[in-house]
Amino acid sequence: MRIALLTEGGYPYARGEGVAWCDRLVRGLGHHDFDVYALSRSSRTEAAGRAPSPPQVRRVRTERL
Repeated sequence: MRIALLTEGGYPYARGEGVAWCDRLVRGLGHHDFDVYALSRSSRTEAAGRAPSPPQVRRVRTERL
């Protein structure tokens, strides 16, 4: 199954407990593929870099609000 995950100002750019649930979800459903659509509030979010994604994350697309 292919799943779209829509986030705002968080996964895969932010780190810490605030976005840990996204990482646990993606890693816990390892038999599914994920496309992550990340909405960011500023270019600083992207400049900080992305957290490492597991192999089931097939694509990450980022758009600024």
